[in-house]
Amino acid sequence: MSDGTRTRDRLDHNQELYLLSYAHHVPPVGRRSQSSSGFGTLRRVHHTLVIYRGSERADAALRELARTVTEGGGRLTVLALAVEEPVGRGCCDTRSVLWNGFQREFAHDDLSRARIAIEHDPGVRLAVLAHSGRRVSEAVEREALRRGASEIVIADPRACGLSRREQRRLRGLALAA
Repeated sequence: MSDGTRTRDRLDHNQELYLLSYAHHVPPVGRRSQSSSGFGTLRRVHHTLVIYRGSERADAALRELARTVTEGGGRLTVLALAVEEPVGRGCCDTRSVLWNGFQREFAHDDLSRARIAIEHDPGVRLAVLAHSGRRVSEAVEREALRRGASEIVIADPRACGLSRREQRRLRGLALAA
């Protein structure tokens, strides 16, 4: 694990968070802060990507995580997953279009709930990640790399919509910015 915000003692670990930390893989990047000598010092800025689906446990975990990340000067992005089907090219095939619309709508509802849980913090980014339903961990990994995230957190593993196999795959990822 990297220095600082996460405990190494499993007994003190917040059981509501399912943390997949890759901060130790990321080269030090950050913001300059002013030291007492007048020279700037570089401090690491973490970017945490959260997989979220609305539940009471996810809300509590997200609220705590948002507080911790913002106090540490980090960035937080909350992703709601939307499974989308490929749209058929037939003139009458509206099922995929309707399904995809419903999935995006459900994901936006989850993000509305997340916005309330984090008390409308303007520093937290909210986004929908549309994916095909296969290899979700690869879609999440691509999105994390695209956004420069140093860690992935699943707010509530029971309600996240990912299979145990996908959760294990995410646990095995090595993010590098």
